[in-house]
Amino acid sequence: RALCFARRDQSPLPGFEQDDYVATGNFSARSLSSLCDEFAAVRQATLTLFHSFTPEIFLCKGTANNNTSSVRAWVYCCAGHEHHHMESIRTVYLGGE
Repeated sequence: RALCFARRDQSPLPGFEQDDYVATGNFSARSLSSLCDEFAAVRQATLTLFHSFTPEIFLCKGTANNNTSSVRAWVYCCAGHEHHHMESIRTVYLGGE
């Protein structure tokens, strides 16, 4: 979403049900190492993209799931979402509480 907004694509983006994505992800069949490798690669690609943005780009807006938001808002969402994933890894895969 941040990429579409940054590129000034004004096409409204659909919403999606994240639980459906999780249910069909077949994560239990993968090793923790594989999941961590994917997580690190996607995170690094996301950070690389965000570092390429100029201050002007962070102010660009678009519509996703019938809500208007900015690139900057999605950067903050990604930061919080990373915390969510790290907590899932800690509790689900590493047995932490």
